[in-house]
Amino acid sequence: MSIVRDITERKAREALLEEERARIARDLHDSLAQNLYFLGLKLDYIRKQIASAPAAAVIDELSALKKTVQANIDDIRRTIFALRPVELEALGFGPALRQYIREFGEQVGLEVWLTINGDETTLPATLEPVLFRLVQEGLTNIAKHAQARSAWLELIVQPCHAVCLTLQDDGIGFDPQVQPVSANHKIGLRQMRERVADLGGHFKLDSAPGQGVTLQLEIPLPRDAP
Repeated sequence: MSIVRDITERKAREALLEEERARIARDLHDSLAQNLYFLGLKLDYIRKQIASAPAAAVIDELSALKKTVQANIDDIRRTIFALRPVELEALGFGPALRQYIREFGEQVGLEVWLTINGDETTLPATLEPVLFRLVQEGLTNIAKHAQARSAWLELIVQPCHAVCLTLQDDGIGFDPQVQPVSANHKIGLRQMRERVADLGGHFKLDSAPGQGVTLQLEIPLPRDAP
């Protein structure tokens, strides 16, 4: 039984890794590649303007271009950080999660607070990488779209019942019924929702302009967990 369980856990981690590689490839295509193409067009436009446009207009265009370049640099840094291996097996879920959150916050300039209620060591090993990925997706969405200074994560483990994850930020928020979100933001939220649904769980989003975003995820646990 131990050998079968080890194989199952390894396959689950390998499947999650392949999914993560595919997601990063999509992100690079949808954001970085398109943004670099836009930069090329913008540079060509500025080159043509230099000969005839007032200097002030050219300076404004260059300033806007600089902001776009910086945004791309930030995206690349987040992508590189996401590619770093996470030593779940070596560190254990709780320590690995705390280390990731600390390093992520330092990387993107976000103050992140984590609270764990319950014994995370009772989580099924096959669920650990999924929960870890949900945290990564949630924090990445906050860093890219929320314009937040702080974020709060709470993980509640109820053995043989459910694990609940709440992510909250103090960012700009939005009206889910009215305000459209960016395509990349929609993709990130949809991936989280689908991942939770695949596990038979529930996904809830609350937000309002100026009041940040709160995500509440609940995933059922098998009665014989871990």
